[in-house]
Amino acid sequence: MRKLLAVLIFFAAARVSGASPFVRVLVPLYLEQTVPGMYGAIWKSEFAIHNGSGRSFIIETCFPLANSGCILNLMADEELLPNETQTALPARYPKLTDGAAGAVVYLLPHGDSPADDSNKLSFQIRVKDLSRSATNAGTEVPVVRESAFRTSTLHLLNVSVDPRFRVLLRLFEMNLDRAEFSVRVFDQATNVLLSELRVTTSTPPQGYLRSRPGFAQIANLTPSLGIASQPMQLRVEVEPLTAGSAFWSYLSVTNNESQQVTLVTPQ
Repeated sequence: MRKLLAVLIFFAAARVSGASPFVRVLVPLYLEQTVPGMYGAIWKSEFAIHNGSGRSFIIETCFPLANSGCILNLMADEELLPNETQTALPARYPKLTDGAAGAVVYLLPHGDSPADDSNKLSFQIRVKDLSRSATNAGTEVPVVRESAFRTSTLHLLNVSVDPRFRVLLRLFEMNLDRAEFSVRVFDQATNVLLSELRVTTSTPPQGYLRSRPGFAQIANLTPSLGIASQPMQLRVEVEPLTAGSAFWSYLSVTNNESQQVTLVTPQ
């Protein structure tokens, strides 16, 4: 039987040194319940995290202010044991009001091992349309580690624009409560600038550990370009305009008939 722990965590020393004791990851999509969509779709996400290391990790659910700590009576689903797989965020994790806006997850190594075992954590998210589950097993959504957050212009390539598909850009800010971005859309073949938008990500103030990223989305880029009837390939640039920004972004391209989702991610 798992032993429940009482954990006292202080953050001041880590902030002074510039170091963080946490493994921080962005979960860009997390639906606790099914969500109805266009054309009869019923969307659901499946989440999993596996600990392949020999030490436990605490899935942090205590979110203190910058210069304080918190005492956490650890529940069973908040400790990820060696060789354990969990398929949901802990019950006490701050409830997601918008699963499409994502979640930020903090994992604290527990134990005396000096090794960095964070590379032995594995993640998986898959989003699927339950109304068409007989023909489509879903689409993988990347879980983004901190090393993949961007601080300069991000490029999304081979973005298909076609009247049979709808396009949606989602943007996640990891450091700031409010940040400005420039989103530029180019004809990939000619490099002609087709559209430029100013986008603001925002989230309520949350203290040192932010369970919600700053978030913004742009739906239906195609109508804003005036080229909905002409299939073409686009290149999309996302440039941060606010100092201190660390962000990530992706595009989904969804077929209006089959509801099959294709993701365009930065690589």
